[in-house]
Amino acid sequence: MLGDPVVLARAVEEALALPDSERERTSLLAWLRAWSSEWPHSFATTFGTKGAALLSAAQMGTWDRGKYIKLRRLARESLADVL
Repeated sequence: MLGDPVVLARAVEEALALPDSERERTSLLAWLRAWSSEWPHSFATTFGTKGAALLSAAQMGTWDRGKYIKLRRLARESLADVL
């Protein structure tokens, strides 16, 4: 498990509220999407009703689709070790 779901959800919300770079946005989007698609129950348990809004917020702005694909694969592999 990744830790306290409340703390984790708050950290994601705070990260999305900060001025971001394209690199940060792409990384967070890849991580959130990998988690939500591969482990939907765990994602829903952790983020609850805020999950869909966090995914939408992460998709806003500019992000590189090529980098996203690579980062999503890496996120999936990393999450598989802890979920």
